[in-house]
Amino acid sequence: ALLIAVIVAAGHWVAQATRIEMVRVEGSFGAITQGEIENSLANLVVGRSLLDVPMTDIAAELSGLSWVSAVDVYRVWPHGLIVRVTEKIPVAHWNGDGFISHAGEVFQPENAGSVGELPRLAGPEDKAVQVMAFYSAVNSMLLPLGMSVRELKLNDQLSWEFAVGNGMRLRVDQAEGLSRVRRFLRVYEKRLYEVGDRIDNVD
Repeated sequence: ALLIAVIVAAGHWVAQATRIEMVRVEGSFGAITQGEIENSLANLVVGRSLLDVPMTDIAAELSGLSWVSAVDVYRVWPHGLIVRVTEKIPVAHWNGDGFISHAGEVFQPENAGSVGELPRLAGPEDKAVQVMAFYSAVNSMLLPLGMSVRELKLNDQLSWEFAVGNGMRLRVDQAEGLSRVRRFLRVYEKRLYEVGDRIDNVD
């Protein structure tokens, strides 16, 4: 009985000695609010020690927020906890009611009104990564010409349709893809640049 009492007392002392007194949240936030993070953490952290804090549950709880991309949780002995949150960054609208990130991750967050003007991408849901990759590649080609993609769609026939900032619209077969765009832009730069704002459609 004495041994059990000593073990219990020791356990209580250790728990007190490692009680969480400081939680530092790290990250750059635009859409996520500090209040959202604090509310999500409260029930999992208050009154806990570093020994029994549910690290996995903290990560899972915060990952459930619609704007959160990744969460890392670290113990800082003897009384601290660091929670590093990475926010999802929308690169474009996706299929009208969602957003898409640089990695091709599609998400439908709350308080989407906080997002400014973005390009509009569309395509089959299982082709989101491919659409984002094509968008990024075409944008890198357009940048030296002072243009960018305003709209891009991979249609049901699996051909690309997109519009650039000057109003010009292009359509290319998926099989030709970037090579067709690259050939057109070479011609555009040499012969059509001066009249580019008068070109409506290119097939």
